[in-house]
This record gives sequence, structure tokens and C-alpha cells, in this order.
Amino acid sequence: MSAPSKAFNIAGLFSSYIICPDDAMRKRIIQVQNKHHVLPTPFANTAIIAAYTDSRAERWLDQLTAELEEQATYLVERLQEELPQLKTFMPEASYLLWIDFAGLGLEPEARKKWLHEQVRLFLSPGLPFGASGTTFERLNFGTARPVLDEALKRLTEHAAGKAFV
Repeated sequence: MSAPSKAFNIAGLFSSYIICPDDAMRKRIIQVQNKHHVLPTPFANTAIIAAYTDSRAERWLDQLTAELEEQATYLVERLQEELPQLKTFMPEASYLLWIDFAGLGLEPEARKKWLHEQVRLFLSPGLPFGASGTTFERLNFGTARPVLDEALKRLTEHAAGKAFV
């Protein structure tokens, strides 16, 4: 099972696919797909083929990957410098930066309320990924630098001088 969805920003096309060399298993998969009406559209099929065969798509993906790496490095360095009480590390294969807020000493609901109401920053909580994600929030850095600068500005301003223990 695979999909070009995230890499090529085509999630809305429902362009996932299954490669199944076993005839009997493939027939069962097709039956389930037909029953639930989850067959790919011709538009999705065209997008999948273009994503994997068009040299422009490959160049675009290379440029995107470089830009995302640059954004992640920028964020990690700024957070380490300006908010050392928050811990983070370079992501390996995502445009989501996991930030450990444990240094602020806020429980998940209190942290969410603080982020939403005071900081006006809406991050994705790490808690749905299990107990080890309890102190984490995820920041999507797949956006323009001024948007990230504003998010960091708000976070820094509201965390400065607070005695979270």
C-alpha cells in the first residue's frame, strides 16, 4: 500500500493504491473496494502516474524537500536559541515539528488552553500518538516564513517571564 498524497499534496484526490501480486487476495481487495465504493477516480490515476513519471514532479519534490529542510532547521535553531525550555529535534521525514513542552510544566488541557487563548496558536497535540506524546505539540512548518515568524513571536512573547514549574 502506498500513495503520493503527502509528498505531492494530492491527498484530496484519494490517490492511494495497493500492489498485490496474489490473484486471490487481489480479488478479495477489489470486492471490498466495490462494496465500500473506494475505487480510485480517473483523475487520481492520472495524478499518480504524473507524480511518479513526470520529471517536473521529481524536480518539484526535490525543491520542496530542500525548502522544508531549510524551514525545519530555521525553526529548530530559533527554538533552541529563544525558547530553550522547549525541546525539539530535526524531523526525518515530515513537515511537522514535534515540540516538547514539558519544560513549561503544563498539563495537556492547560497547555492547549494557554496556546489557544493567550498565544493564539493552534498546534496539533501529540497525545493521540500515545502516552509518550503527552507533552508534545506538532507545528506544521510547510508554510511561508512570515507565518512561522509570527508563530514563534507569539510563542516567545507569551512564554517569556512565565514561571511554569
